[in-house]
Amino acid sequence: LVAAAMAMLAVWIGARWLNERQARRHAQRERAEAGERLRALQLLDAIAQSSTDSIFALDLEGRYRLFNREAERRLGRPATEVLGRDAASIFPAEVARALRARCEQVIADGRALSLEERLELDGSARRLHTTLGPLYGADGGIAGVFGISRDVTELRAAEEAIRASQARLESPSRG
Repeated sequence: LVAAAMAMLAVWIGARWLNERQARRHAQRERAEAGERLRALQLLDAIAQSSTDSIFALDLEGRYRLFNREAERRLGRPATEVLGRDAASIFPAEVARALRARCEQVIADGRALSLEERLELDGSARRLHTTLGPLYGADGGIAGVFGISRDVTELRAAEEAIRASQARLESPSRG
């Protein structure tokens, strides 16, 4: 009877030891995976912050959740003044309405939208090529909208200058 009790105790201790060992391995794997996710997020943040394009993200309520350095520079406001706020509290009413309508379209369609727009901020008119796309959450559903905006003002001015020069060259000489 004592031998049977000792055997059962040994089995119980062995099973407990195995369970704890598996739990430790599982915890180590989870820590390693969390570390990889953190490194990936840090890399994505470094990419976004280093980009020469404005990169931003809005949640389903239209509040800014990401606003990179170039967006700060272009808007002339630090991210701390933008994050958590919606476009209506940042931009003129017409610009905010247009952005909200485009975001709603992206959410409804579930696909990206690219456009070129003219935006006037602080008396400076800029031409921007903007792509808005659905931002998916962990559950696979749309959690908001991301945007990438490139200033193409100088490019469009150069293209117009080339067209004007070509038109002058192609027109009959006046003499």
